[in-house]
Amino acid sequence: MPVAQLVEQQSPKLKVGGSSPSGHVGENMFAFIGDIHGDFAFFHRKPFIDISKNVQVIQVGDFGIGPKIVSYWKPASWLNNPVFFIDCNHEFFPLINVYTKPTAIADGLVYLPRGTVLNMDGIRVGFCGGGFSVDKICRTPGYDWFPEERITTQDFEKFKDVGKLDLLVTHVPPAYFIRDNPDIGDLNILQMYGYKKGFIDANSYLVEDIWNLVGNPPLICGHMHKSKSDGRVRVLREEEVFLYDPTKMEL
Repeated sequence: MPVAQLVEQQSPKLKVGGSSPSGHVGENMFAFIGDIHGDFAFFHRKPFIDISKNVQVIQVGDFGIGPKIVSYWKPASWLNNPVFFIDCNHEFFPLINVYTKPTAIADGLVYLPRGTVLNMDGIRVGFCGGGFSVDKICRTPGYDWFPEERITTQDFEKFKDVGKLDLLVTHVPPAYFIRDNPDIGDLNILQMYGYKKGFIDANSYLVEDIWNLVGNPPLICGHMHKSKSDGRVRVLREEEVFLYDPTKMEL
């Protein structure tokens, strides 16, 4: 069954001019960025400004999309490629859930909807945002909380005809990773909202199902605010910059 939201294409390029700062590293690699929670100045200070201008930047959710993103976002003009990002559980969904294909929502900033598959220089990369807000009780529906945060079975269906991927990017880790690493979550935050150590929500089970479906490729995600890898899955802490070489596939 064809899925309109499933897109496989060459990754879009955005020539914005400018020059790369000195001392950069990571030529011809991916630079994955952990949760930034609306701290867009991150893209204009170290360690981010030390990456190569030719790196493809991918942010793994909790980007901080809000109604005034165009006003607050300032592109990293020295990059040769746009910044890609996926959604999470803390985004303003009325702004992004209208898009079914990779879309530039601001200068140098491209949203990748769930189910997107890109051929990036021969590397097939799949993307699936979404997650669960443990702090939902403190949020206002329709203002800073939206039910669209959750990964659905419809999102899972978008990967059914994809085949094997070389890399999968999600916001939340697969369930097994949390089960094997119960300390990966912030215990203080969990307990504050009535959850126990090692809490696993339904989104992580769906991510694990998607990951199994596409051949268990290397998976990179965020959400947990701690840095951890078991060689198959890499979780990024807040504002972590992780350079990934697809030819080595080392997490």
